[in-house]
Amino acid sequence: MRQARLNLSLFILFLVSLTPLSAMAQSSLELYAVDTSQVETTFTDSGGKSAAVSLHFTARNADLTPMSLEAEALKVMIGDKEVPVFAKRLLTLEKSEEAVAVVVVFPIAKDYLEEFFGIRLNAAIFVERMRDKDWAGIVAYDSEAHETAPVSGQGDLSWLADQISELKNSEIIEPNLFIGATAGLEMAGAIKDVKEKYLVVITNAEGAVVGDDRAAIKAIDAFKTRARELGVRPMMIGYTPDGPEELKYADWLKKMSAADGTYSEATSLDDLPGVVSKVFSQIYGQYVLEVEVDLSGDFWLENGAHPFTLSTKVGSREVKSTQRESWPALAK
Repeated sequence: MRQARLNLSLFILFLVSLTPLSAMAQSSLELYAVDTSQVETTFTDSGGKSAAVSLHFTARNADLTPMSLEAEALKVMIGDKEVPVFAKRLLTLEKSEEAVAVVVVFPIAKDYLEEFFGIRLNAAIFVERMRDKDWAGIVAYDSEAHETAPVSGQGDLSWLADQISELKNSEIIEPNLFIGATAGLEMAGAIKDVKEKYLVVITNAEGAVVGDDRAAIKAIDAFKTRARELGVRPMMIGYTPDGPEELKYADWLKKMSAADGTYSEATSLDDLPGVVSKVFSQIYGQYVLEVEVDLSGDFWLENGAHPFTLSTKVGSREVKSTQRESWPALAK
C-alpha cells in the first residue's frame, strides 16, 4: 500500500510541475504574521541598531513570477516609505522552522466505496507528504465524527497515512458533513503554538442535512463563525467521481470556504489527485522573509502601531500585500 501511495504521489508531483501557476492562484500577497525573537535591539558591526524580524506571507497571485519572489525584489514598506534593512533572506514554508496544523476530513459512510471514490488514498498521500514538524489529524465521518487525535510528526507520518488507508466504510447511509467538519475545526483549533491551521475537507456534502436548505444555511453560518474564532482556514474540496452534474451541494461548500479559506473542485476520480495536490501547494505556498531591520530611523516602532506592507514588481506593475499585521513592539 505504501509503495502504491508513493508511486501515485510521484505522478501527482509530475502533474503539478506542469500546472500553470494561474491554476493554483487564490489571492495575492497576504501577510499573516510578524515575529521577532528579540526584545532588545542589537548593534551592527558599524554601530547601528538592528533587529531580526520574520515576515510570514502567502503568494498566490497568478501574475507573480519567480523573480518577483526573490528576497531582493521584496520591499518592506510603511505607507509609501521603504523600511531600510541590512540583510534579507527568503525561505519557503517547507524549508522554514514554522509548523502548520492540518486536519483532514472525509466521509466513510456506506456508499463511499474506496474503489469508486479514492478519497482515503489521496488523503493518505496528503498526510504522508507533510513535514515531520507539522501537526496532522483525521476526522472520518458518517452520522458521527470518528477522530484520530492530532499528532505532531517529530518523525515519519507514514503510520498515520497507513491508518487512513486501512479505514473501513461504516454501515451508515447518510453522512453528516457538518458534524465531521465541526469536529475537525475544534481539533485544529485546539492545537497550540501553531499559527497556521487548516481544515482540508474532501466531500460531496451528500446527506448533510438531507436537503434542508434552511438548516444548511444555519450550519454553514455557525461553521464560518467558529472557523474565524479558532483561526482555522477551511480548504474545501467539492468532489464526486460522477461528473459535475452530481456535485449538487457545491454552493454549500463554497460558502463554507468563505471563512478565509479556498474552494476547489474535482468531478472525476482522475481529477482528485491533482486537486488534492493543488490544495497541498496552496497551504505550503507560503514564505518567510527574514530581515535585519535598520533601526536608526525607528519612527515606525511606536508600540507596533503602524501597519506595513510587502511590495514587489511584476514587470512595471507594483503588487502590494494586504495589511494584516503591525510591527512588533521592539524595545528601543
